Amino acid sequence: MNFTGSIEFDGIAALQKWAVYILILSPKNGIKTKTLIYGGKVGDNFDGCNPVISRLGNYLSENKIHSQLKNKSAEFKTIDCYNIKMYYLHLEDYLKEKHKNRLNLINESERELIRILRSFFIE
Repeated sequence: MNFTGSIEFDGIAALQKWAVYILILSPKNGIKTKTLIYGGKVGDNFDGCNPVISRLGNYLSENKIHSQLKNKSAEFKTIDCYNIKMYYLHLEDYLKEKHKNRLNLINESERELIRILRSFFIE
């Protein structure tokens, strides 16, 4: 059988942890479009905390409710125009009983990540 492609990831990406991440979509060779960079977080849901690998699935979703990249980026082409990398930093284990106390931590961590990204990529 000839497979179209493959996906490999470290199982740590499937753990339920407070995390921030950077998603980079780089255009494939010969495709004229901009590299897209997005910073985000997991753990800010009203109830629960998705693993970062699950959040990646949301970004690539055809469901307009989930796909922030497709909804917010005027530069976005079809997903097959990009090579995709995700970098993430687990901040700590997600514990439901700590959810309300940790929302400020995860929100401030995301804001700091966005500030850092902007300082590098926005002139």
